Amino acid sequence: NAGGDGSGVHVTDGAVVTTTNTIAVDHLAAITVATGSTVNVISTLWGDGDWANGFDLGGGGAISAVGPHVYAQPGFRDPGTGDYHLAPGSAAVDVGIDAGVMDDIDGGTRPWGDGPDLGADELVAIFLPLVLRE
Repeated sequence: NAGGDGSGVHVTDGAVVTTTNTIAVDHLAAITVATGSTVNVISTLWGDGDWANGFDLGGGGAISAVGPHVYAQPGFRDPGTGDYHLAPGSAAVDVGIDAGVMDDIDGGTRPWGDGPDLGADELVAIFLPLVLRE
């Protein structure tokens, strides 16, 4: 994110990079690929509105993009304080593919729900029963 060219990810030096279940938002360029390099992008949330990238994919290298892809606000819990965990209602919830990853960034079980979430965090929502007493 601080590579100097405004890219979230900059692939160079003949590298081959694959990203899966990624959130790539709010960059001048989300992913740039230099000539002679390759990127494979699988199942990504690209920003929308205030979170849109200047462009999502570019450069002179080889690019393969396989869906599902989501174009939406990421729905982070509180990015102003650095909390990039997913909030309930995030467009990233349950739309990823099975990549064989069993734990999220906090060590939580993944997937939780109908499918893996996009990004490093898996939203765990527990709904308790509501009991009314009269």
